[in-house]
Formats: sequence, C-alpha cells, structure tokens
Amino acid sequence: MTIVVGMARTGTDYGIPHALNVTVALWWVALVASVLVSFVVPYVMFTRHNHAHDTLTAAWMLPIVRT
Repeated sequence: MTIVVGMARTGTDYGIPHALNVTVALWWVALVASVLVSFVVPYVMFTRHNHAHDTLTAAWMLPIVRT
C-alpha cells in the first residue's frame, strides 16, 4: 500500500500518464488480498491445526494485522 500511495501522489511527475488509474486498480487488488487473508488465515488455523492452551500466543493473529 505504501508503494501504491506513493505512485498515486507522484506517478504523473515521473512520466506515468495513467498513474491514478493504475493505483486505483492496485488499491483494489490490495483490498481483496487483505480481506482474503483476514478470513483465510484464521479459518485454516481453526480447521486444520490442533492447538493446545500452552501454545496459545498473540503471534497467531499477526499475519492478518494490517498497517
């Protein structure tokens, strides 16, 4: 997302004529990817892994934290 925002702000300055259109498309791709990850990672963790209370950590949710 950092690259997409930078491209949206300065793309036309560096000779990319349709920078805004490209960045809108990339933003939608990033949005879809983040929503998929937000649902797929917990689903896989809850359905395919065997978890015990002694191995429970907050690090399990780190892949779905967006910045």
